[in-house]
Amino acid sequence: MKEKWKMYMLLIIPWFSVIKLGKSSFVRYLPTIIFSDLVIALISELSRAFKWWKVKNPIFPRLATDVSFVFGPFTILNFWIFKLTYKRFWVYLLTNIIADYLFAYPLTTLAEKLRVYKMGKMSRKQLFLLSIVVSILNYLYHFLIVEPRRKEKLLGECNNDNI
Repeated sequence: MKEKWKMYMLLIIPWFSVIKLGKSSFVRYLPTIIFSDLVIALISELSRAFKWWKVKNPIFPRLATDVSFVFGPFTILNFWIFKLTYKRFWVYLLTNIIADYLFAYPLTTLAEKLRVYKMGKMSRKQLFLLSIVVSILNYLYHFLIVEPRRKEKLLGECNNDNI
């Protein structure tokens, strides 16, 4: 338990910023964030088979998914990026490129020095490109699936109010 304190901090600390997100933003982007977390969890499970990276002292050792990262900073950063950039795709993409670059290079180096995880057969460049692909997939999911359903639901509520 003592060696996992970094992982618990990584999971918990980012959630303190959720209060500033606002309830409507949280609810609006939650389906996309869940989708995104599932995609990252799947990629993490594949990472075990392909030896892309190895998490040191994971909270749940039987899972390849780094729960502390996926449901901590990754989730919260996703919320914030969507809240601040949604409906401006190029701003969203540029913000994700910057965040993904920081993650793939300096933060991964720091994480390796802190013994949080170690890169394996996947290079930092591949990690960076994979992260960008995931961010585009997230945006498409939100734009093509979540938002139309949200608007449909809002229209249905408005029509019910007029009856």
